[in-house]
Amino acid sequence: MAGWVKIIGERFASGLSIIHPMGAYLEALHHTGYYYTFIGVTQILAAILLLIPRTMTLGALLYFPIIVNIWILSYAVRFEGSYVTAPLMVWACLFLIV
Repeated sequence: MAGWVKIIGERFASGLSIIHPMGAYLEALHHTGYYYTFIGVTQILAAILLLIPRTMTLGALLYFPIIVNIWILSYAVRFEGSYVTAPLMVWACLFLIV
């Protein structure tokens, strides 16, 4: 769903105030235009590749930089919304790659 929201051009986590550091980041990311859409397309492509057993490794390799970026960002801005889930997703992605 996060990728689809970006593809259709809506602001991700619109309920988060732009006063919060994560909200300010997501607002700025939303204003990047084609880059925002590119991230959404990449997220959807990685999800589809992860669902197909033959392309799972390729999907995990594509998804790895995305989830590492989310992990570092959530840690950097002390965002409690993905403080636990993002590192777990990084470990899961590494497991799939290995």
